[in-house]
Formats: sequence, structure tokens, C-alpha cells
Amino acid sequence: MILSIYGCSLFKKKVVTNGEIISADTPWYNCEVIECSAKLDEDLFVENQCRQQPIGKISDGYVFAFQGFGMSAINLYLYSEKGKLIADMELLSKFNEAFSDINLPELEIYRDIYIQDGSLKLKVNNFSNKAIMVFDIDIMTGGISLSESHEFSRALTSAYGETYIDISRTRCGKYDLYASKYDNFSVLSVGPDGEEFCFSPGPEFVKDLSGYVSDFLPVSDTQVLFFDYQTFNYFIYDAANRTLSKETSDYEWIKPYFTYYREDNTFNVGSDGKIYFITSDAIATPDFDNKCMKNLILFENMDINRAVFVSYKMSSHVFTADEETAELAVWNWCPESAECVFDIYRTTKAKTNPNAGKAVITTDGIYDAMIYDAIYTFNRTDKDYFIKLVPNKYDDKERDSYGTDVPYFYTQGEVGNQMMVDLMAGDCPDVVFYVSGHSQLNNGNCMMDLKPYFENSKVKSDVFGNIVSACESNGGLYAMPLSFVLDGIIVDRTNYDVSGNGMTYEQFGQYTDSYSNGVNQIARTQTGFISECMKCEYDLFETNGVIDFNVPAFKELAEYTAENVNNVELQEYLRSRKKDYAPSVGIEGYLGWFSSVYSVSYNFKDADLVGFPSGDSRGPSAEIRRFVSITQGSKCPEGSWRFIEMLLSQEIQTNLCKPTETLSSQNSFPINRKAFDEVGEICIDTFNHRKEIESSYAFGGGISTVQAEKSDLETIKNITESVTHIVRSDAAIEIIIYEEIQPYLVGDKSIDDVIKIMNDRARTVINERN
Repeated sequence: MILSIYGCSLFKKKVVTNGEIISADTPWYNCEVIECSAKLDEDLFVENQCRQQPIGKISDGYVFAFQGFGMSAINLYLYSEKGKLIADMELLSKFNEAFSDINLPELEIYRDIYIQDGSLKLKVNNFSNKAIMVFDIDIMTGGISLSESHEFSRALTSAYGETYIDISRTRCGKYDLYASKYDNFSVLSVGPDGEEFCFSPGPEFVKDLSGYVSDFLPVSDTQVLFFDYQTFNYFIYDAANRTLSKETSDYEWIKPYFTYYREDNTFNVGSDGKIYFITSDAIATPDFDNKCMKNLILFENMDINRAVFVSYKMSSHVFTADEETAELAVWNWCPESAECVFDIYRTTKAKTNPNAGKAVITTDGIYDAMIYDAIYTFNRTDKDYFIKLVPNKYDDKERDSYGTDVPYFYTQGEVGNQMMVDLMAGDCPDVVFYVSGHSQLNNGNCMMDLKPYFENSKVKSDVFGNIVSACESNGGLYAMPLSFVLDGIIVDRTNYDVSGNGMTYEQFGQYTDSYSNGVNQIARTQTGFISECMKCEYDLFETNGVIDFNVPAFKELAEYTAENVNNVELQEYLRSRKKDYAPSVGIEGYLGWFSSVYSVSYNFKDADLVGFPSGDSRGPSAEIRRFVSITQGSKCPEGSWRFIEMLLSQEIQTNLCKPTETLSSQNSFPINRKAFDEVGEICIDTFNHRKEIESSYAFGGGISTVQAEKSDLETIKNITESVTHIVRSDAAIEIIIYEEIQPYLVGDKSIDDVIKIMNDRARTVINERN
């Protein structure tokens, strides 16, 4: 089936903007989407336990594979250029018929079935014979034949058993490389003349190479680049010289795209043998001669929803691409029903841009699938404006700090300062997401006051006004909340004997003694405890941009921490929770509430949320998960606000916060009231269904027979409507606390001496900003 996925307005009014206007000759790529599907045997389908994967393209069409739970089935499907099913094949039964003497190990369709030189191949790790066997597959006839076999001179065993061995295959020039991963790392190289060589790293690599390595990325006709997930080191293996080297400086330019912390950047070898990357901005290919990544087609010029590249369980594979056309597959690798479905996207360059005349709104920040989906919807439906995502330099900077020993707020402070400098220089986008952690930006110097827009908005009555009001800073609204979670401590009112919805530090001490053996549930370290509590009462230390730690609230927090909070290891922290009552901190959306309240051995009879301990016993806080702001330098403020209004609508808000495929995914509450109710109803059904099909460990303990009910929704709404303040943070101030509070906590300085130093440093930070 062929679908058209672009609709454009024929008549557009002229808009006023100081920025870019899309012209007719601005590059644009239309997309044709071809849906390929095949019904499966219902007996083979097990929810969340099946896998599907496009294998590649051969002369006859597209090859797609389905794998049932374990080794219950592996089916291959061949589709024509128009998405019609041409042939299918039950691989396991055909293999057993042809090679009954070979005991098949557990196969993985993503690594063991592939296309090479236009032919479909099956790789089998024959543990009995310590060999790797490669078979040719003909889907049209169902035939399977052995084409080559290679012995591994090193035993294919692991400390975890044979089945834990993962042997990946990579074509590098004329060499086939088979890498045995994990604790038995080695590489079998098969040269162009069939000569075999098995490489095992020497003792000089013991500390640097754990064996838990990435896929191999060919960087020349004889060399591959890879990295270690545990040590974060990069290596070059040279098949011609049979050497392994830690010297990878020639490839620094490609490492930002090929790294353990950038799951949004993926690569594959296309059907044409070329390497293609899906980056956050484009379909690209590495240019090894000029040492740069070459963008072939920018997503901003392509009629495609970027959500398909970042959604949980969604994957993509580029068959072929150049600067005029591209062909790729997009699919959900974990099917949700007994049907194989994947889409082929064919993009072709248009003669003229259908968005000509629209004013461009630029955005930057941290995006997720639902934000991408909202941008795609806006671009297709708004007749005056078109959103473009600028290169994400701020998010990239924060990602680059992952895996280092530097505390996160150091990098966050650096990023915030850079954003402020760029804003002052006019070098910033119109709209930014997720700047709430950078307090130096939450003011009228950097961001527009959205309060006048909001007060006259058609969506004002549709959202939780108390949450929006709590986000104001010095009378202005510089960041509009889109979704939030609730910070506090979940208690059972039948056992919790303190009235009100907050705690003093003394009451918190009594609470931890009663319910968690004296170990607080807020943080495992003293500085972490201070930081988390301060974020919920930040307004007690900050007034009109001035920070003052010389207040009773901070002294009380510091004194309680020094006397009652200890740095504890994770396992001790987890063991501190009593089996019959497991205090939980915060509500990560409805599913977070349900899993906390209904998953302990003894269910909460009357669950409620109270605030973290504070100087004024305040109630729970809202922690904003998604913020959006308009910069002072915006060239399109009216269009930017129109986009924000759409983000606050019920439809977008529901999509923004409805449950994902896994409880471990980040969940949050929508700011829109109707979406809040709608998402709650969905989450009740989702949670109760998952309790029926998932094992108990997924919910943190024994599974209760109690089901989530609609009364829970009213409880959460009442908590939400009681919120009067939000979690606030300032990376630069957190650094000061982290560095200066230590002498007091170990008894080397008085609290007054420490406060004096902290106030002096805070004053310097604020003055520099001003």
C-alpha cells in the first residue's frame, strides 16, 4: 500500500518576520511511504517477546525477518518494490530439513542474517565444532546451502556459558571479520584469498579492553574502529597487519557520531555497500578523505516525522542515499500484534518547495519523540510558519560529559553560561526547550515574558494555572511548563501520623526512623540530600535574583544533614527499605504512582504525597519535565507563541504524556487538564494490563491483587492542585554548595564561616551575570 504523507496549503498570507522566509528554491524532499505487512501465526506471537528486522534489499525486493520468542520461529519475507508480499520462508524448519546433523544455537536475526554481494546469508555459530558456518538462502525456492565454514582456533566459551557468546560479522574491504565479544574477545579475519587468522589481544590490553565492545565501523579497506562500553576506550583493528591499536586520533571527527552515549546516532551498511548514518540532523555518510561527516539530506528539508528515529522500539535502516534521493526502512523492532509491519520511505527532491512563503521559526534544546511529533504536525498544518531545528550544540555539550567524573551540574553551568552569551549576541534560536536548569536564563534579559501572551490565550483556562503561576520568576513567566512530575514522599495516611502535607526536619527524622531504618530516601549522599531539599525551597534562599544562605532555612538544613545524614552505598540504601513498607520518593507520572503504591508487599491503604522536609513544612513540589521558552532575540515571537499554544492543546498534551511501551520509560503529567484526565484513564488500563503479563520484578516487589482505580486519579489531581511551588535549580549555585559545604559536614568549619564564603561566591556569580 502506498501512502501520501504531505498536505500543503494552497493560499498563504504574508507574515511579518525579521528572519528567514522559505523560498521556492529552498531544497525540499517529498516522501513516499510504502507499508509492508504480513500476518503471523497467532501461536507464535508473545507480547513484548518477539522481534522483527529488515535485513536489506536484494534484486528481487526487500527482505524482512520475524523472530518468535526464543527460537520458536524465524520467518523470512520478501516484498516487491510496491510492498507486495512475494514469498515467505520458515527458516528453522527448512534448515533442519537440510542440515539435521547441525544443532542450531539460538540465533539473533539482527546479527545472524544479512545480505552480502547481493545474496541473503545466514551465519551459524557452531559451538560443537568451534566453527562459524555461512549459508546461502533462496527465499523464492526455500533452498539453503553451505557456502563457507571457518574454524575459531580459540574456544568459543565464556564465563557465562556458550550461549552468552556474541559473534558479530563485519565486511571490511575484502576482509570478513568475525568478532567474539564479551569476556572472550577475539577476531577471526578471513582474507580475500580465504586465508584465516584469529587475533587475540595481548596482556597490554587487559586494563583497556573489557570485551564488551560496539559493532565494528569500517574506516578503510583494512581497518575497523570500535569502542569498549565499559572502559570507553576506542581501538583500531587492522586486518591486513593483524594488529590492534589504541591510537585512534585520526578519527576524532567521527567519534561524536559513533559513541556509547549517542543512541540518536546510528549507522548501517546499505545495500550498495556504503556506510550511512542517521544523525540528529540528517541522513549522512562519513567522508574519510576530508575527515568530516557529509550530510546528504537534512531532515529539516524532508517531509518526515523525526519521531520515527527516536521513538522507543523504533529503528531505521538506510538502503541507499545520495543528495537527490534516499531509500530507508523504519519499523518497530518489537511488534505489538501478530503482524509484521515495516515502512519503506522513498524520498525524492522536489522541483519547488511547497512551504514557500512561510516564515521560519528556529528551535534548539532537548527533544523527544513527542516534541518531534508536535513540530511535524505544526509544519504540516500551520499556513504561515515553519519550524526548523538548529544544530543542537547545547544538548551535544551536555551529552559529551557523560561517562566522565565531572559532576553533571558543572557541565550544566557551562552550557547555561554559553547560552547566555549567545543570547546576548543575538546568536540564538527563536524557541528553546528545557532551559529550566539554567537559572541565569530564566529572566527578561534572555527570555521573553510569556505572561502577557498566556493571559490573553485561548488555552489559559485549559491548563493547571497553579503550576504555571509557580513557574513565574520575579513576576514574569520566562518558561512555559509542558509536563511535570511531583516531588515528595509517598506515605500511607493509615500509618503516617503527622498532619498536613509537609514535614519539618525533626518530623522527617522521626519518619525515617520509623519506615527506613534511619536512612533517608531522598539521596544517598550528604551533598545530594542538601541539593534535593534546596531545590524544593529555593525561594527561601533567593529573592529578586539575590542568593542568601544566611537564613534559618539553610542553617536548619545543613545542621540536620551533618547530624543525621550519612553517605551510604547503593546496596545499603536499598536494604534500608522495610519489606512491609517501601517509602518512595516522587511520582513519575501515573505509572510511577501505581507502581509505587501497588507494588510493595503490603499495599498502601490511603496513599498520599507529602513534601520534602523544609524550613516552612511546605507541601509537594512540581518538577517541570518539559519547558519551552521564546528568546529575547526571537525574530518570530508571534509564530513562536502560536506553536506553544499548540503544545498546550489537549491532543498534543495527551500524545506528549501517554504511556510508552515500558514502565522504565520516563513518564510525566500533562499540564492540560483534559489531557491529564485522558492520560490517567489510559494509564489505568496500561498498568493493570502489564500486571497481568509481566513478572513481579518489573514492579519492584511482590505483585498485589489490587488494581489501579479511578479514585487514584482524583488523589493525584488533588495533590497537583495543591502545588504552590516548583523545583528550581541553578548549576552555578549547586557548584558552590558542593565545593564549600564539605568542611562544615566533616567538622572543620562552622556553619557561619561556610555561609560567608558561599554568599561571597554567590554574589560574584550574580554580579557576573548582571
